[in-house]
Amino acid sequence: MPFYLLIFLSLNATAYDDHNDRSLSVVKNSCDSCRASESGNASGLSEAVGPSISIDTSSAAQNSMDPANALEGAAYSSSYSPLRPLTPQGPSEGEANKILYFKTKASNPNGGYIKYVFEWWENGKRSSDSTGYVPPDEWVTKSNAWHSCGNNNLVRVKAVDRKTGEESEWSSPKHVKIFSIPQVPDVRVPCCVCSSKSVQISAQTIDYCNNNVRYQYDYGDRRTVTTSLLKSGQRDWQRVSWNKVGTYFIKARAQNSQGVWSDWSAPIRVVVKNCKK
Repeated sequence: MPFYLLIFLSLNATAYDDHNDRSLSVVKNSCDSCRASESGNASGLSEAVGPSISIDTSSAAQNSMDPANALEGAAYSSSYSPLRPLTPQGPSEGEANKILYFKTKASNPNGGYIKYVFEWWENGKRSSDSTGYVPPDEWVTKSNAWHSCGNNNLVRVKAVDRKTGEESEWSSPKHVKIFSIPQVPDVRVPCCVCSSKSVQISAQTIDYCNNNVRYQYDYGDRRTVTTSLLKSGQRDWQRVSWNKVGTYFIKARAQNSQGVWSDWSAPIRVVVKNCKK
């Protein structure tokens, strides 16, 4: 083969080898870049997902609540007080020294437990009584007995938040008229009397409000007698006679100056005899 042809073939082979080396290098670099990109993407996903999971877990932990305080909720606000309780519901009048019952309820914007303070007024003097803590909007009942008669008696209520100590306004007052009923009179009558002969009978009672009282007697023969007013506790005396022989049952009742009657006393047996011989 001629010498110049050998030189030509040698130069072409060298150029071909250089081209292949460059192609392999490009392919290698491209693969390395892909692997780096894949590695980078995997790392990026890990960094993005990791904090998100951590935040969600922390949020769930913060929102978990103690069952004992479940009603009060996670978003408890101390900027609100319990609402004003309803005007106490109960009797508008009652007897002195007798227990009367009143109920009320209130709402609480915070949703927390509340207690109720009942304030009792009697002739300008006051006392108070509290309930335990209960859920809002639940009826509660308290009782009281007044000892002074008249219209200067009332009850009002306020609510107190257990968690914040915030207090509501006082409810509208419930006025209660207190009256007294005279006690059943103590009646004294002799057991045996002679016909047409007068004897003494008596009656006595007290009124808790110290009102004056009068007595009405029933002599058991369709006759009744009503006395004038006397001081509470003062015994009344009457003279009475029966003309006919027989058995009679005597009783009495009392009325105070306010027009309130007591119950009748238990009948007392009186035997009327003919004492003439």
